[in-house]
Amino acid sequence: ALYVVSTRGSIFSLKADVGLLRWGAKLTETDYRIYPPAHLREGDGAGPVVVPTTTAVFIYDRFSGDLKSRFKLEFAIGSAAVGIGNNLFMGGADGKFYSLRVDSRYPEWPIKRWEVLAGGPVTATPVLYDRDTLLFASQGGSVFTCLAGDKTLRWSFCTGGAINGDPAVDDSGVYVASTDRSLYKLHRGTGRVL
Repeated sequence: ALYVVSTRGSIFSLKADVGLLRWGAKLTETDYRIYPPAHLREGDGAGPVVVPTTTAVFIYDRFSGDLKSRFKLEFAIGSAAVGIGNNLFMGGADGKFYSLRVDSRYPEWPIKRWEVLAGGPVTATPVLYDRDTLLFASQGGSVFTCLAGDKTLRWSFCTGGAINGDPAVDDSGVYVASTDRSLYKLHRGTGRVL
């Protein structure tokens, strides 16, 4: 799927190989922020798509566009979300990072599983890798990795400036750009500077 968002508050899902429109939806008012959509990881690969906006989070069936859930949060949303099954992870503009559980029986009332201080607003998109590792970065210049299930810290690293751009992870390492005019390549398992 290819997702396109508009400044008029709408999202469109296209079939990426041919550009065919699958579905579209009006999410929010004109000029409100729509964060990048992400598919929730599920065992069968058919997980829904989660779309945070400035004011609410929407979860759609990725194929039909049927709205599965819409909810507001007690914190100001700062980043896109990633997720596994019914667990969502997203940054807050309040300097915290959050884990939420969405129960299909109560889709409008997510449960906060945990939160951690991030040293500044979290506006960069978090990354899930190695099935259970969650990476997030803050405008305070900190990078954290933890276990997605229980927030057990694996490693952290501090840059000399804010991190506004999305970190990237591949087999060779973790890449983080900072306003200290540096691009860092870190070891995936230890956070050591490569």
